[in-house]
Amino acid sequence: MEVKKLISRIVEDSSPIEEEESYTVACMMIDGKMNDIQIATALTALKMRGETPDILFGFTKALMERVSKFHLGDAELIDTCGTGGDGKNTFNISTISSFVLAGGGVRVAKHGNRSITSNCGSADLLLGLGIDINLPPERAIEAIYEVGIGFLFAPLFHTAMKNVMRPRRELGFKTLFNVVGPLSNPVGVKRQIIGVFSEDLLMKVVRVLERKGAIHCLVFHGLDGTDEISISGETRVYELKDGKIKTFTIVPEELGIRRVPLEVVKGGDVERNTSIALDVLSGEKSPYRDSVLLNSGAGFYVAGKASSIAEGIKLAEEAIDSGAALDKVRKLAEFTRRYVS
Repeated sequence: MEVKKLISRIVEDSSPIEEEESYTVACMMIDGKMNDIQIATALTALKMRGETPDILFGFTKALMERVSKFHLGDAELIDTCGTGGDGKNTFNISTISSFVLAGGGVRVAKHGNRSITSNCGSADLLLGLGIDINLPPERAIEAIYEVGIGFLFAPLFHTAMKNVMRPRRELGFKTLFNVVGPLSNPVGVKRQIIGVFSEDLLMKVVRVLERKGAIHCLVFHGLDGTDEISISGETRVYELKDGKIKTFTIVPEELGIRRVPLEVVKGGDVERNTSIALDVLSGEKSPYRDSVLLNSGAGFYVAGKASSIAEGIKLAEEAIDSGAALDKVRKLAEFTRRYVS
């Protein structure tokens, strides 16, 4: 379909966007058949329509086709990438949790991108920790197995994110790509913990994961508005395990975590978030640590290392207090220095 006709269909026709139409739009963005204005228009129109499983799966399918050569078929790998875009300015919980999981013996393939809708994204934090993010894709994958953790930044694996980067920055609001990002891990992980910025996305994202053949995933939204498992309130969770979906609510106190106001775990710029990360991984007791324990506990559960989130929290404590989590930061920094001059 011609680009202008397709955009007109998205903007002016109120009938539902089907999976194949969504796939076509995504392919046009990826393959350079839309300019910045057309990309921005399409993303804005899709934002106003609202995400559906068909729209999300169409975009995810297009992205995954273009990184198929990197799919590892490793059922044990886990990703902790969330949507971002919740506007709550919390610190980099999912990234720090990745090091905790790796310190506890889980192989982590963390998808991510440079900051678009936050002050300090995953890539920014890694640079602050002395970890070079410019590894070739093959080396990033190698790190997963040599170090136990690798960061898979979208522009290194496919051109789609490069093509949409400028329009996203200019738009300034969270778009479809905030949601599709965690669903398009380049190595095809089957286990994920995904925080989403809206409660309305929970079932939609789970349905996409189901269609992708995921083994075990938790998709969650803090009822305080965060895209993490919250320590300031309850968290709604959708779990996909062995083809079955169930829902439940996480209450911090029930897992031995003291509830604190959201303001207590606010993040900041790169320097501030780097300091928080090092304090947590060095074993300092704080609400920041508690947030990481909650989210890491969920990761250990999804990875199959723990029979529950509560048991996973104990494994997270061990990984931090033994120094194993912080050691993964050091080892990954050393690994990247070998290959990036």
